Amino acid sequence: MRHLFCRFSDRRNYYRYFHELKSMPYARMQECVNITWSKDMPIVGLVGEEGKGRSLV
Repeated sequence: MRHLFCRFSDRRNYYRYFHELKSMPYARMQECVNITWSKDMPIVGLVGEEGKGRSLV
């Protein structure tokens, strides 16, 4: 996770975490990788036709 974070540009990190992050503290990283399903549920939506370019919503 830390290696992935370091590879991302500042812009990509901003879009992913919704604010500017220069480092990924261990506690924050644990929040991202350990999901408590009773409290948190990620939802992903795709817009557009398959094979014609989809957008992640």
